[in-house]
Amino acid sequence: MIAAAAIGGVTLIYASILDAKERRVPPHKTWRPALAIAIPAAVWVYGLAVLADWRTAAAYLIMVAIFCGFFTSSRR
Repeated sequence: MIAAAAIGGVTLIYASILDAKERRVPPHKTWRPALAIAIPAAVWVYGLAVLADWRTAAAYLIMVAIFCGFFTSSRR
């Protein structure tokens, strides 16, 4: 999990540098490689949560839904 967090941080730093230089961040160079790490890491974390206790997994999913709800409501 530390590797996934480190890769996410490196991706954000790289995107910030590109944004400052060019005011454009190409998705194929930045976000897709990060997703290649983030999606399996998320499946692993939620899978472990389900195996440990379904109530913990449900709490995680509720928190994710609330978090996503804040971001989708702010775009309107």
